[in-house]
Amino acid sequence: MSLSVPTPPARRGDDPIAALRARLPGRVLDPADPGYDAARAGYDLANLPSPDVVVLPESVADVTDAVDAARAAGLPVAVHGTGHNFAYAYGGGMLLNTRGLRGVRFDDA
Repeated sequence: MSLSVPTPPARRGDDPIAALRARLPGRVLDPADPGYDAARAGYDLANLPSPDVVVLPESVADVTDAVDAARAAGLPVAVHGTGHNFAYAYGGGMLLNTRGLRGVRFDDA
C-alpha cells in the first residue's frame, strides 16, 4: 500500500524552500552554505549524501514546516538520525538532520 499526498498548486512567485529558510534562519542549508557539509555527513565518509537542501529542525513544528515545504517543492525527504544507516549516497531532495531534536514522544492515540 502506498500513500499519495496531493501537492497543492504553487502560486506564481512562491518558493517554498525560500519561505522555509526565512522561518528557520541558519537552519536551511544548500551546497553553497557554510555548514552544509557537516550537516549532511554521517559516519561513512565514502558515501556522503548530496541533498539539494539540508534542514536542521529543532521542534515538531520545524519538521512539519520542512515536510510541507518539500512537498510543495516536489522534493523527496530523507531523515538523518545519528549519522548511521546511509546504505547509499543518494542525491537530491531534502535531508532532515535530527541532531537538534532532543527527545521523542509517542502519541498512543
